[in-house]
Amino acid sequence: MSTGLRLLVVASEFPFPPVSGGRTDIWRRLCGLRSLGVRIFMVCWHTGAHGPPSREHLEAVRAVVEEVHVVPVSSRPGALLLRFFALPVYPSPVSARMLTGEKWATLLRAAACFAPHAVLLDGLFGYATASRLARMLGAPLSLRSHNIEHRYLADQARFAGSLRERFILLFSTIGMRRFESRALRRCSWVYDISSSDLEHWRRQGISRISWLPPMVQVPDADGRMAGRTFDILFLGNLHTPNNVMSVRWLLTDIFPRIRARLGEVSLCVAGSNPTAEIAQLCRAAPGVELMADPATPWPLYRAARVLVNPATSGSGVQIKTVEMLHCQIPVVTTSVGAQGLPGDVKALLSIADDAADFAEAVVAVLAGPIPGAGGRVDALRIFGIEQLRHMVRRLSAGADDARQSHD
Repeated sequence: MSTGLRLLVVASEFPFPPVSGGRTDIWRRLCGLRSLGVRIFMVCWHTGAHGPPSREHLEAVRAVVEEVHVVPVSSRPGALLLRFFALPVYPSPVSARMLTGEKWATLLRAAACFAPHAVLLDGLFGYATASRLARMLGAPLSLRSHNIEHRYLADQARFAGSLRERFILLFSTIGMRRFESRALRRCSWVYDISSSDLEHWRRQGISRISWLPPMVQVPDADGRMAGRTFDILFLGNLHTPNNVMSVRWLLTDIFPRIRARLGEVSLCVAGSNPTAEIAQLCRAAPGVELMADPATPWPLYRAARVLVNPATSGSGVQIKTVEMLHCQIPVVTTSVGAQGLPGDVKALLSIADDAADFAEAVVAVLAGPIPGAGGRVDALRIFGIEQLRHMVRRLSAGADDARQSHD
């Protein structure tokens, strides 16, 4: 299938490997767009935390997009000073992704040769570059919103594990609320990941907005881990402040209650870049295994009897909750872990918000008969590619309208 649409995607971070919720959402959408015949030119950034992408990772992305420009987020003193002086207009994460000089000229020439019909900003932080490209190329700008960013950053700062990390995150929040609202109003359309975030923005008077749920495609080839099973699995990145807090709660308050009820129960904590605190907590807790940087989540999900997401803060949609539901295995989470999902999907989850109730929900699964998966298939259809087809149709229609207005 070919739509004929040429799409310039500006992503806040390099999406491969998809080791976090944000990267996973970007990567699956790129692959879905490619399968629908959309031609893609991508601009994205890498930070010092992850370093530049390897040749292998670049090749994986180039197999999906026609051209990719990866730009480092500079932490040099001059760049930091620029972010400070840009604060009246752009918050720090946005000005950090502004391009100037030869980098901008090179990108603009390449993008002009590609001649996109539309620009999709995948994550708010690339707005300064995306809006400038859209204006120079005469293409409409749409946004994929991953979070209510000013809330998300404030939460991350509240749970940060060090003063330095807290300062950086708090600095990132300066001006974000005002900027975020203004940016959403200036986009031709906004595709929000969360149904509850969507309602928040509509209450703020933003009408050109619709819900675009994250895509999930379960690979057929990834079966169970040979010879390995766990009673309980948590899987998510193991370094962002909100996830570290969730795992700390699981290991210190929830899991001991489960073992007190059932005795020898096993828990696997898996995810990318575990902090020293997470590693120490896992070593100290009986029955807990830490699995760092798994290549793919699906064999781990299928090796567990119950999947848990004890999320305590966040916005948008918890990608791991949606993935867990696709495994036909019971899922226990919190109200935060279920936020942004429609009612029929939430009904598939066991939801508990204090440690005793959460532990009891897990015990009920482990001690009881295996529950059926009735109703899951129909409720989870919204996470398929059909929603992406609707987005492509809207992008194409918006591009046609923009061309006609320029004629």
